[in-house]
Amino acid sequence: ESHKQHRIIITGISVTLPIQFYSTPALLMSSIFSPASGMSQLMRGDGEGAVAPRIVDTFSEAVAAELSEAFAGVSAIALDAEGVDLSRHGRISIVQVSTPNCCVLVDVLGKEPDDPLVGWLRTLLENELVVKIIHDCRRDADALHHLLRIELANVHDTSCWHAVRTGQVYKNLNDVLQYNGLRTNQFRDNSVYNANPAFWAIRPLTEEMKKWASGDVQFMFGLYRSQLKGVSSAVAARAQREGASHLSWKSASVGFVTVRNVGLFVGRGGASLRQLQSSTSTMIASIHRPPPAGTPGRMFLVYHRSDEAFRRVRQAASR
Repeated sequence: ESHKQHRIIITGISVTLPIQFYSTPALLMSSIFSPASGMSQLMRGDGEGAVAPRIVDTFSEAVAAELSEAFAGVSAIALDAEGVDLSRHGRISIVQVSTPNCCVLVDVLGKEPDDPLVGWLRTLLENELVVKIIHDCRRDADALHHLLRIELANVHDTSCWHAVRTGQVYKNLNDVLQYNGLRTNQFRDNSVYNANPAFWAIRPLTEEMKKWASGDVQFMFGLYRSQLKGVSSAVAARAQREGASHLSWKSASVGFVTVRNVGLFVGRGGASLRQLQSSTSTMIASIHRPPPAGTPGRMFLVYHRSDEAFRRVRQAASR
């Protein structure tokens, strides 16, 4: 009996029916935001103000009880991750998990896959019955898989849903929030990486970091609701397939290229980079790792599924 109680505390989640039990997005949304799920009343205030985040960096019985209470009964959570060159070749620093009335910043910097705090995260993020609302899960899923042995399950990737519904691809989270008339995260500031590429490795976490990290998840429920509203089953199925494709990049091969002429490689507004990714079926991300000694340029990470695709990207990078 004591073992059973411990197991319940560690999972900290109690859910209703799996997502596949719902025949339409409308039924899924009505379940997630219904009074039975304990989230409906909270959702009415979504986007009106931020919830002060709770930082968790160690695991104990008290923390387990607190997390259990915070995530009891959830059918969906908002999710994000921050890191230094976030990927299998970088470092994962923070995993943000949020409900409409609770935001937890899980500090996993330097933690191993068998750490009990990582174990709690794994139970939550691998649960097929809990929807994970996340914007562009590709590098998050890659880092979680390779660094912490966490396999994301049941993902609603808001970037995929936005692309399928509007035809607008590669839009960042704030752009998508704004498109849907929702509050954006005013604390995002990518310019910090110019001064400190290892920004997310700073400890203790600064107020700026806390606000940025929590702001990336606390307004996701309104976006989730907006994307599900009035959508057909066919569109929803296509968006889910795109989300599954995003998750699959964690199994792709990865290589590095040094780009000599970044402006030419990326193009105006990223147009050349998007075209290259589309034509080679690759995913290319800028990283802050310095290039090999004596080699001018900037490093990029290339996810690819064939040697020929990687060769073509290397060729473009050398121009």
